Amino acid sequence: MLPNSTPRASRDIIVEALIEQGLWRDNRITRLSVIGVRGYYNNSMGEKNINDRGIYDDGLFIISPDTFTSYNGNTDPSAQYKVKCAMLRAPQRVVYKPGYHGFGRRSGHPAFRQRSDVVVRRDGGVGNGAPLGDGSFKDSPESRFWINLHRGGRSTTSSAGCQTVPPNQWTSFYSLVRLQLDRHNGGKDSAFSYFLIEGPVT
Repeated sequence: MLPNSTPRASRDIIVEALIEQGLWRDNRITRLSVIGVRGYYNNSMGEKNINDRGIYDDGLFIISPDTFTSYNGNTDPSAQYKVKCAMLRAPQRVVYKPGYHGFGRRSGHPAFRQRSDVVVRRDGGVGNGAPLGDGSFKDSPESRFWINLHRGGRSTTSSAGCQTVPPNQWTSFYSLVRLQLDRHNGGKDSAFSYFLIEGPVT
């Protein structure tokens, strides 16, 4: 369920993939961003050339003017459902801000919460949100999907559509993002961009 190592792609490779997939214009890095690469381990975990669910087979990269660090991650729902389960469409930019996942519940824990509109695909092709005519749905400020970035589980990736980080890497990931937010994005409670791209990247 978890790779033997964290992703090893270089900063240049990740930036080039962002430019190729239309999310960045050039290689200037002036702020903190987090990049998710769906299918980073596409040919070394699970079924080859298949976007598996329920395993940490994706890559997450923290990039800023003075940092480039990788983590294992998950960008898919944990399981296949008949309806409504959301998967972020890629490529896409999402804005996140510190908050809590499961806000208002006793199980809520520190996480990064969605702060921009997102586009998702849904199992079964039905669900809430504005349909875009290609099997995708878009939310709005009045009706968020809450595709958050949060700690995953040990025996499951703990996702119904959220982006998740293995629990043994979460503390490091969360602390580094908060530190870099304070240093480069205007304060520890400011927002940052999360870019989801399709892998693998080479």
